[in-house]
Amino acid sequence: MHSRNYPRASTEIGVTVRLNGVESGDGVSINLSAGGVAVATSATAEIGDRAEVGFAGGAALEGAVVRVFDGGFAMSFDLKDCARDRLGMVVDQMIVADSDATRLLLDRRAYARIPCPRFETTIRVANRDITCWVNDISLGGASVITAERLRIGDEVGLGVASGRVVSRRGGTYGVEFDGAAADGWG
Repeated sequence: MHSRNYPRASTEIGVTVRLNGVESGDGVSINLSAGGVAVATSATAEIGDRAEVGFAGGAALEGAVVRVFDGGFAMSFDLKDCARDRLGMVVDQMIVADSDATRLLLDRRAYARIPCPRFETTIRVANRDITCWVNDISLGGASVITAERLRIGDEVGLGVASGRVVSRRGGTYGVEFDGAAADGWG
């Protein structure tokens, strides 16, 4: 697999999966490199299938399935050298900094993020309020910190906005507000 030739960063980013041009479900990236990605998903893939993985925030990458494992698959990316180099720089930053901010370089955000220096509030998850701190917010989503463990896909309420958890890095969670993906927000 090509990704073995590149440094890999452990990830947990919500993704959508298309196999051979057909919507095949959702999943979570396990690791990412400039060469490919491993995805945990219920979608059934076979080696050689054409795959497209859409990351929360809008970036989508295409390639071929090169490995299948219980609960997912790994794919190599079809990228031009300049795009592979850019992705490689992002992954290198993720490995070195291990921060949410570097992962956000993968996102194609339509709206600027407004920093909220750890504004304390609550987030509603499964009919209960959990204390959280908002790092930043936009019309399409927010980055929040909480000591509670949230899962990718959890439906949440933040103030008057509702959405779902689309990424996690340690105790920092990316929330995409309802309508953001369909309207190109983020």
